[in-house]
Amino acid sequence: MGKPKKSKTAERGIKKESWIGLREKIKNAIQEALFPWAFVCLDCGKELGDEDRTHSLCPECRKNLPYITGTRCRYCGEPIEQKYDVCKHCQTARPYFDKAYAPFAYEGVIKKIILSYKDGNANYLYKFIAKFITDYYNALDLRCDAVCYVPSSKAKILRRGFEHNKKVTEIISKDTRNQLIYPLKVVKNMKDQTRKNRSQRLEDIKGVFAPAKGFDRMFTWGKTILLIDDVVTTGATAGECARVLKEELGAATVIVLALARA
Repeated sequence: MGKPKKSKTAERGIKKESWIGLREKIKNAIQEALFPWAFVCLDCGKELGDEDRTHSLCPECRKNLPYITGTRCRYCGEPIEQKYDVCKHCQTARPYFDKAYAPFAYEGVIKKIILSYKDGNANYLYKFIAKFITDYYNALDLRCDAVCYVPSSKAKILRRGFEHNKKVTEIISKDTRNQLIYPLKVVKNMKDQTRKNRSQRLEDIKGVFAPAKGFDRMFTWGKTILLIDDVVTTGATAGECARVLKEELGAATVIVLALARA
């Protein structure tokens, strides 16, 4: 028997993905040349000195970063009144993850950076997002056995030309010296969550993620896994990833670390 022929549709798909990958590499090369570590503040546009290029923010704008202060829920990290230590949602139903952290509120320059990175043709910003998250990881003195990320659907990767959490997590893995693993995949398209309430988000996210094909559970079984995401809103997405990591891949503990909390 001869080799099976590839369909024209499959060939077009391969060519399309190859072109997107090439286009992404060209765009990254240009952006690396123009913004090696950013010469202007990401917020106000002021020219930066060498000491401020690591985060690409001038001292004045760094002072105005929307840090989350005050008491937070000890499980999901949601800001709550000081007299409590668990939010009303976690009192009713504990999330599958053990703890969620985020240094910033999803507003101001942090929101601008995230949106520009994901959908604003500024994908070089992954370096700065990774730097903020790594700094917070070190400040919290977290420890884990491996790090992974909330994966994107094929449709979103195709639209953007890259997988946004993957690029960020690769840097975090390197800078924190934690093993990078790829245990999760998207198996069902996620519905738009923008105008959904908490219960709707929790229902829609069921069954969206599954163990990646061929993943060896030895890397997660009984381990503490750090799960990276860009924004935590209700915690539904991170919670479903944590469920798969624990129930299907045997993880003992899942810690969520994101840049922002919405």
